[in-house]
Amino acid sequence: MYKNIIFDWSGVVNDNISPMHQTISAMFKHFGAKSISLGEFRDQWSQPYMSFYNKYIPDISLEEEKAFFIKHISQFPPTPYPGICQLITDLKQNNKNLFVISSDNQEVLLSQIEKFGLTNIFDEIYCDIYDKNLGHKNLIENNQLNKSETVTIGDTTYEISCGNELGISTIGVTWGIHQKQKLLTEKPTHIVDSIFELRDLL
Repeated sequence: MYKNIIFDWSGVVNDNISPMHQTISAMFKHFGAKSISLGEFRDQWSQPYMSFYNKYIPDISLEEEKAFFIKHISQFPPTPYPGICQLITDLKQNNKNLFVISSDNQEVLLSQIEKFGLTNIFDEIYCDIYDKNLGHKNLIENNQLNKSETVTIGDTTYEISCGNELGISTIGVTWGIHQKQKLLTEKPTHIVDSIFELRDLL
C-alpha cells in the first residue's frame, strides 16, 4: 500500500498535450526551426527538456525557452483530466501524503491548482524543477519518506527513470505525452490506461 504519492503535473493532472504542441510549434517557427507534428513531438519529447529543444534549436538558451514557453502556454485554459481531481481529493481524505514535482512555472502551476479546487491538498509542491531526479531525491530526503511506501506517477519515461533510479515504485500513465510502448521501455512498476485503474492501484 502506498502512503506517499508523488504526482507529475502536466500530462498526469493537467491535460496540456495540445497546448504544449501548439506552443512548441510557435517556438520553432519563431526561432526558425522546421515545424513538428504532434506525433513527432510525443515520440521525441525528452527531459531534462533542453535536451529536446536543443535537438531542434541548438542555440536556444534555457532563459529564452522559459520566457517564450510561459508567455504562450498561459494563453490556454487549463483542463484537468476527467476524474483526476476527485481521485486526488479522495486520496487526501484517506490520509495519503501527496506531493507534486513539476517543471511547470510556479505561478502557472499554483494558479491551476487553485482552479482545479486542489488548494491545501498537497503536502509539498516542487515547481520549476529542471532536474526531476534531484527533485525526487530532495523531496524524499526532506520529508523523510519511506521508499517502500512511496510511488511517483508520470506520463513520460523521464519520471519513470527518476523513480527507478531512486528505488521507489513508479506508475506510468498512458494519457500523457509518451505512449504505452515507450513508457514500457523504462519498466515502470505499474502502467495504467485510465483514472479507474489508477484509483484501484492507489
